[in-house]
Amino acid sequence: MTTTAHDKISIASPLPARADNTDRYCQVLLELQRRADESKLADTAGRRMDSYHHDVRQFVEYLRANGLALVDGLEAWIREAKQRYRARTVNRKLAAVRARILGSKSMVGLVDVLEDQLPASTRARLEAALRKIKGVKVNSNAVRGSKIMDYQHDLPRLLDAIAEPAVKLVVEFMAHTGARISEVLTAELAWCEREGDKVHIWLRGKGDKEREAWIPADLYQRIVAHCGSTRWLFEHTWYGERRPYNTRSMTTRIGKWTQKALGRKLSAHALRHSFATHLLRDKGKDPKIAAKLLGHKSITTTLAIYDGYIVSAADAAVTIG
Repeated sequence: MTTTAHDKISIASPLPARADNTDRYCQVLLELQRRADESKLADTAGRRMDSYHHDVRQFVEYLRANGLALVDGLEAWIREAKQRYRARTVNRKLAAVRARILGSKSMVGLVDVLEDQLPASTRARLEAALRKIKGVKVNSNAVRGSKIMDYQHDLPRLLDAIAEPAVKLVVEFMAHTGARISEVLTAELAWCEREGDKVHIWLRGKGDKEREAWIPADLYQRIVAHCGSTRWLFEHTWYGERRPYNTRSMTTRIGKWTQKALGRKLSAHALRHSFATHLLRDKGKDPKIAAKLLGHKSITTTLAIYDGYIVSAADAAVTIG
């Protein structure tokens, strides 16, 4: 549904003018943020505030504490933020202030509220400053270290802790293959073939593209025995019907057990990241092999995601000195 100007949250009238324009601008920004908070709390039944709440208030406090005018203060605040915060945080802060000054799809901004009182020169400088200030480039593919599970210490602890057999088997399967959770839960018995002490499996990934994986024969036998597999490798009975496990439900359960065993909640996809990191950093595998096992089109994708974790902090310390 398209939002019109009449649908936007607005302030009934501009706040009274004061000698100190910056203070007046700050009050308008805070009032706009208060309205945004009220709207968010109403939409979420009081569970959370607007995502820009702390950023806008921090900006206002910065202006007041440093006695800066709006435009100069905005530029100085973002400059300082770039020195103190990570890229995503800087970009969120910039988006927060931009939304409260220029407005957003759902809410008017300071320039709308003070349309008749804001000098044309100030408005022009504001808009120019907000166009000029650039965010920080984010490596959207990069994996954070907190999302990596160590195979030597974390994986055994996790497997020992999991009390749900199906979840434990899925985690073992992902630890051996680095498969996406959707690939794991759609794998079919007809795609599996015994090869000595391994079972060769065809997985169907993104874009309906097939790739290969191998798991120990013992793991395969335990999966089939527990799940009573008839078509899918991982299946169960749901209201009298045999069907594969639900991806969202399995991801939630993996998150619950990683929180309990490791003290931090990991998604099912974190197991894939952990597999890749284990191959590249711990096993020293060629990126071409890792790319093939992960189902990446090229090693460029693999390195863009995992390059930062091929060398550990300990390795760097040794190299440096």
